[in-house]
Amino acid sequence: MIATTVQIASGAALLWIYVGYGLALRALAATFGKALRVDPSYEPSVSIVVPSFEERAVIARKIEECLALEYPADKIEILVVDSASRDGTAAIVRLYEARGVRLLPEAARRGKAHALASGFAAAAGTIVLATDATATLPRDAVRKIVARFADPSVGAVTTALQNPLPEDRAHDLGLARMCRLFWERDAALKKHEAKLHSAVGLVGEAAAVRRGLVSGEDARAWIVAGGADDTALALHVVARGYRIAFADDVVALKPAASDVGDYVAQKTRNVAQNLRHLAALPRPILRRGWYTALIFPTRRLLSPFSPWLLVLFLASADAVSLALQLAFYGLAALRTVPLLRRLPGVEPAAFFVCSNAAAAAAWLATLRGRDFTVWTKIASTRC
Repeated sequence: MIATTVQIASGAALLWIYVGYGLALRALAATFGKALRVDPSYEPSVSIVVPSFEERAVIARKIEECLALEYPADKIEILVVDSASRDGTAAIVRLYEARGVRLLPEAARRGKAHALASGFAAAAGTIVLATDATATLPRDAVRKIVARFADPSVGAVTTALQNPLPEDRAHDLGLARMCRLFWERDAALKKHEAKLHSAVGLVGEAAAVRRGLVSGEDARAWIVAGGADDTALALHVVARGYRIAFADDVVALKPAASDVGDYVAQKTRNVAQNLRHLAALPRPILRRGWYTALIFPTRRLLSPFSPWLLVLFLASADAVSLALQLAFYGLAALRTVPLLRRLPGVEPAAFFVCSNAAAAAAWLATLRGRDFTVWTKIASTRC
């Protein structure tokens, strides 16, 4: 009886996370969603903050990209925060000072969240756009993003993220395809979440926020607390009564991990950073309508438990359920044989298992007190 109850409960929770939530969200957004005001003519001043560490290979391209953005030059400033790089990143940035680019050097590397907080403090624009040095933005990104801020209820805007398929054979093409599907699903969910209340979080590659929300010491303390700058900003914005809009017409591009090992390492770090922030959840967020009742509980509270729900579902399985689950995990294991990777279902099953294994590793790292404020960059993604 107990095993049956556990199996039903864990199975229902997993079904909700991966299927039910998306369906319910779409229906609720269509019924109760509220469209935001979008004004393409709205032109507030904008500060672009680019955190950098050891970005010699890409920083010049990133600065040129920012300088070429389609937005009035007198209403935009570019700030590059260099976290004590030793590869000459700062020297390259200084070459652009004559074109209005400001270098904000840090004496020591303290992590991306610290770098962003320093950039926010120095920013003068009404809107602050944070973007990674490795991310690529379309030329009209700023205009499309700030158009959402014409609605006074919007405190932050997040963009879609996508991983372009790699052209060289050194990258795992199957993994890259799965990452693309992951971000497509994430974008679909955020589109409906934003219509209902707020997108669950921001993407660190390109997201904007009202400067007034990130200029104070309380905001700085919260952002740097766990190192997960995108999660921290989202919670901070919603806790102060604002909504997070989703700019589905702006897609930031960033390389996918080149192999499964890199993907698992990156996923583990991201989940661990999120867990650390959740441990200090701001109380005001508990009174934010659909965000509190549905979006946040599913995406940030229930979803991280997915690996343990899978364990419970397996441990409590009857004979039929056990056979089906073992068959699924066996299908995922076939990915270790290169010639079998193209079999139907192998790549999705393996991606699902790897993602949950990374989440489980994140839990263990968090319980052991591991700090991800500063981390070793993954070579294939530079993050």
